[in-house]
Amino acid sequence: MLHRALFGSLERFIGILIENYAGKLPFWLSPSQVMVCPISEENNKYAKKLFEDLFKESIKCEVDLRNQKISYKIREHSLAKVPMILVCGKKEEKDKTVTVRTLGSDKQETIKREELMMQIGGSDSLLWVSNKENDADAARKFCRSKGNSIEGGTSEIQLNIIAKRVLNLPS
Repeated sequence: MLHRALFGSLERFIGILIENYAGKLPFWLSPSQVMVCPISEENNKYAKKLFEDLFKESIKCEVDLRNQKISYKIREHSLAKVPMILVCGKKEEKDKTVTVRTLGSDKQETIKREELMMQIGGSDSLLWVSNKENDADAARKFCRSKGNSIEGGTSEIQLNIIAKRVLNLPS
């Protein structure tokens, strides 16, 4: 590893963050935000589809397709401090739902896939707006989902400022 004074303050800052959060980084900062765990090999296809949907939503996720017991997978990923573990089995595949287990909670919640996408995509995620038109549309959609109406002639820069205000981010 290279060590320079230039990187020293960054290394200390990351060390302080990890120590402060005791490894349980916030959802938006976690290197792996979601882990998808199928119960058996029969559910691997559904788990892969769920993974692809999350990946399209820019969620940092992984899928665990190993042939292990589900309790082992959950324990392993809980110890790795993954903020959200999604468990999918026969029942979830049939009902188009997913069982959500969040870090620090023993409770499990079964919700619809569409509801999960809205919940993950709108709650803790950051919106990055560039000068592309599709990003401007994404910013409008995001701000509307947060209860803010946006007029049609709003520029990308204004949308960026609005999105930051909605998320309470520094300008």
